[in-house]
Amino acid sequence: MRLPLSSVGRIYMSGGEDGALHLLPASDRPQQGVVFLAVDSADYLQKYRSAGLLSDADGGSMIRFLDALGVSRSNDEAHAKLREAEGVSAARHYSRFSKDTVSVFWIGPDSTSVQWQRAFFVVEGENAFYTLSGNITPELMAQILSNLSVAPQP
Repeated sequence: MRLPLSSVGRIYMSGGEDGALHLLPASDRPQQGVVFLAVDSADYLQKYRSAGLLSDADGGSMIRFLDALGVSRSNDEAHAKLREAEGVSAARHYSRFSKDTVSVFWIGPDSTSVQWQRAFFVVEGENAFYTLSGNITPELMAQILSNLSVAPQP
């Protein structure tokens, strides 16, 4: 992910295995920052399988899981609980973008938490996915999507 230097004021990286990256805007309002985090897909999906909220059809991969979240099913109580747990049922928008091997799912904001949103970044063939949480502005998302690419790590 590449962002113009003018869009990021400060960057903090937390210690530990989670490797959370905190991006604060170039302003005096740190509450408008976002957190970028890598998450293990299998662990994430297993918590919903264990609770009986996720079928094999919807939980075979992160892309299928996130695609399923975007569709409302009127008579499926488990699916409704899953959408509520992920904040999709109250979201004003749920958008999917794809570029090369990356799919991005953007959820938010709801009416009670205007500044809290999430975007999921899923790279085909990867065991982890990435989340961006916080005050994701349309401008920030446009910058991320326009500069999105996948490259092998050295």
